[in-house]
Amino acid sequence: MKRVKKTSKTGRRPRTQCGNSDGARVSRQSFWRATVVVSWLLTFSAVAYGLHRLQPVAQGIAATQPCRLEWEELPDWLADPEQMELLAEIEQMADLRSDDDIYARDLCAHVAAGLAASPWVSEVHRVAKRSDGLVRVNATFRKPLTMVLRNGLAYLVDENGVRLPGYQRESFLDPDDWIVIEGVRAGVPELGQRWEGADLVAGLKLARFLYKAETADQLAFRSSLRSVDVSNWQGRRDPRSGWLQIRLLTPNGRIHWGLPPGEEHNIEGTAERKLAALASLYGRQGGLPAGKSIDVRAEDRVIVGDPD
Repeated sequence: MKRVKKTSKTGRRPRTQCGNSDGARVSRQSFWRATVVVSWLLTFSAVAYGLHRLQPVAQGIAATQPCRLEWEELPDWLADPEQMELLAEIEQMADLRSDDDIYARDLCAHVAAGLAASPWVSEVHRVAKRSDGLVRVNATFRKPLTMVLRNGLAYLVDENGVRLPGYQRESFLDPDDWIVIEGVRAGVPELGQRWEGADLVAGLKLARFLYKAETADQLAFRSSLRSVDVSNWQGRRDPRSGWLQIRLLTPNGRIHWGLPPGEEHNIEGTAERKLAALASLYGRQGGLPAGKSIDVRAEDRVIVGDPD
């Protein structure tokens, strides 16, 4: 005889699993997830809408702030108060007006193009603008090194021979200001263009060496120097004379320097030895011999004689 299972006295059926309960839980989880997503979407939409509504207000406030230019990492020589006029001249090339629209898309490009056209600016690295009207510029500038004498006029150049604004008549030159370079063959270039010629390159090397020695208080005879003469570069006038020569203020006084600093290659004494020899001669005689030819090219001696 088979065993008969008892039924519940209450008449309720035994609890069994069904899919409806899990389905309800899934639906509730999906609902909350969807609610969160919708809430975030509404929040982002509200923020975007608010920013859109605030943009005209922000632009209106910025419009009351004048546009102005500010330099980043301005070199010390150009930051000097004595160079205020020069700096103002460079800033004019930016063509940035106080009432310009700081939100104009081409504003930075416009400022960069204007500054790049200045002979004083070697390269514009970065132009950035801020909503308060400030336009910040990072650039490299050309610093004057000396002047090149050509046909009675002296033209300002940088260490690479690029012509800068400014020239002066030879008769107005102050030898205390510049050790000018004379005797170059190439004609005068346009502003912002490099002066052609290996003779000028060699002369600039010597001028730079002399200025550096002056800064280091190693050029006691600086007041005796007039110019660097490159007219005999590569011996084109006299193979026996120095390719580079330094003209003195005394009539016919001349130093036969020879090769540019760093290019002696054991053919001549080094630039430092030549400088030391001249300093020794100056110290012994209380000055450089007036109206004489002074040859410092030899490694072991200085030759003083009558001018050629």
